[in-house]
Order: sequence, then structure tokens, then C-alpha cells
Amino acid sequence: MKIFIKAGIITIFTFTILHVGKVLFAQEKKFSGTSLYYIGAKVDYGFLIPHHNELWGLTNGFYRSAEFSVWKQTNGKKGWQYHFHYPRIGITYKYTDFESKYLGVMNAVIPWMNFPLLSGKNFIFDFKFGLGVAKFNKKFDRLKNYRNLAIGSYWNAAVSFQLQARLRMDGQTFLNTGISMFHASNGTTRTPNFGVNEPALFVGLDIKLDDNEIKYIEPKEVIRRKGKIHFRIAASAGTKQIERDWDNEYRVFVGSVDFLRFYNNFNRYYLGFDAIYDESVRPILMKTENRELSDKEIMKYSIILGHEWVLSNLSLFAAIGQYVCTPDKSDGLIFNKIGLNYAVFKNLVFNLTLKSYYARADYLTVGVGLIL
Repeated sequence: MKIFIKAGIITIFTFTILHVGKVLFAQEKKFSGTSLYYIGAKVDYGFLIPHHNELWGLTNGFYRSAEFSVWKQTNGKKGWQYHFHYPRIGITYKYTDFESKYLGVMNAVIPWMNFPLLSGKNFIFDFKFGLGVAKFNKKFDRLKNYRNLAIGSYWNAAVSFQLQARLRMDGQTFLNTGISMFHASNGTTRTPNFGVNEPALFVGLDIKLDDNEIKYIEPKEVIRRKGKIHFRIAASAGTKQIERDWDNEYRVFVGSVDFLRFYNNFNRYYLGFDAIYDESVRPILMKTENRELSDKEIMKYSIILGHEWVLSNLSLFAAIGQYVCTPDKSDGLIFNKIGLNYAVFKNLVFNLTLKSYYARADYLTVGVGLIL
């Protein structure tokens, strides 16, 4: 009941702001600076997935979240916007009270991008991906909060996926509803770190800041990259902790070589090879082998198959990998990678990568690469 009241107050407050803003901006029809901008609010109703037995009982079941967003409708000013059917770009503030003495309250800020899948005059069905930060007011503590094995640090990475249906109610107002998946963890930079995985249903309202018609642009020329082949060489690094060894940090270094091919002008698949030096393997194996292990003996090697969405200088990727050689099989042979690349020059890119096993993060790395 407590979170219902809080979420209700926040939602009523933001919806009031939306309608007041709509009225105010409607008075100045000649002002076009806001013609691409919207504000919105929604309420989520979700639960925590207990992907480890230790997560049972962290919440009392279902709980609610409130969100407030500001976003811009792209209009094709850049070529990739036209190709991806004019996606939306925005930022969301998310407030969640887990109604739990172990998890407490979360505040998250998530930049995102929304890609239309089906669209008509009054109806849009789209997919949304967001990557940001989440701040929890409670984390694991050996004495005061030992039940909370989900969150090991106050600050965490936040990842959000949504499938959403939007229905136009009038020229400036949209009703939206759909399903979402939210994940928060610190990439095992601090343990324990089982993470929060939350599926949810949501309903909300979006308001366009004025009633000026959006003029969509079709580019005179589209970048022609279909069939082009590149190679990418990259190196990245990070730190991690392991379960039951919460006082030590272990370094991770990853070297990768990728073969990339555009199958259209803005999407490409890639086949890669990773060589991974993970110091945390050494203490894990020493428990069973009872001897010192060389750096060569703790190396891991894997093949990667992935997909990359190229949006101007920014690209988003998702991949699945399999170890072809690893001394530690305790987490299995299959893993996932998601992240982004940003090109600062034509051939120089910086990357951020989260590697995970199913719903549990393994490590977070940052790095640099060259595209040849």
C-alpha cells in the first residue's frame, strides 16, 4: 500500500505537469523549438526473478515503480534515423521502492533509444533499449544486511528493454502500455552481485510539447555500406570480485579480433575471437589443484557471434560466446555480451562491454579498438 500511494502521488504529479505543459505550449503555436520533444510518465508493476535460491524472500512479491521521461522524436536529419524508421531518443528517471528492508529504494537514470517495429497513423509498436546507472540506498553488509546477495554496491549499471504499444488519443497525447525487463548490477566489481532482474507490465502517458506537425526528412543520399567487410582489433580491461572472497579484487584483460560484415547499410554481424586473462580463475582452481598456476594456465579462449546496430558514431551490440578452451568450467561454456562502441575518429573506437552468464554478470570492461 505504501508504494502504491507513493507511485500514485508521483504519477498524478507528473501527469499534471504533462497537461499543464501541453496547455502552455499550445498557446505559442508559432514557436517550433519544441516540435520534436515529448514528456511522459508511466507506472510499472513487476517482480524480482529469483534466479538464485538466495533471492527468494528479498521482496514480498509484486511491487511498483514510477518513471518520468523526456525524449526527442528524430526526423531524419541524419541518414541512420531514416533507415531505422525515425527512432526516439530520450532519458528516463525511474523510482522503485521494493518494499523490502533488504533492497530498500532505487533511483535510476537511463538514457535510451526506441526503434519502431510497426507503425500507423494512430498506432505504433516499438522496441526500446536503455543503458544507465542505478543508485540503491541499501546494499549487502556482512552484519547488517547479509540477506541481500543481489546488490553489493550502492552504484550499479542499469539495463532496460521494453516492447511497447502506443495509441494516439489526440494530436499531442499518446497512451502507452507493454512489457519490460530491467536489470541492475555492478558487473561484479563488488560482490555479492547476483543482480536485480525485474520483468514488469506498465501503462503510461506521453505528451507532445506543442501541436506543430513534425516534418520528416528523407535523405538525398544514403550511406552505402552493404557488403563492406572490416576487421576490428581491440583490448579492454576491468576488475571483478568472486563469491565468498569479498576482500580481493581481480584484474581482467581481454584481447579480441573480430570479422565484421554489413548485411545492409546500418546493420552488421560479426564473428570474433577473444583471449581472456582473468585473475579470479587462479584462486578458484587452487582450491581443487592445490598448486600455483602460471598465467598461461588461467587463460581462456572463446569464439563470438554477434550483431551490431551502427548509428552514426555510436554502435550497439549483442553477442553470444562459447569457450573453446578454458580451465574453469564452473559457470558453463556459454555466455552473453552486450555493450556499445563509440568512434572518436574514423578507425578508432572506445568500447564498454558487460559479459554475463544468463542473468548473472561476470565482469564489466572498458577498452579501445582499431577498425581496419
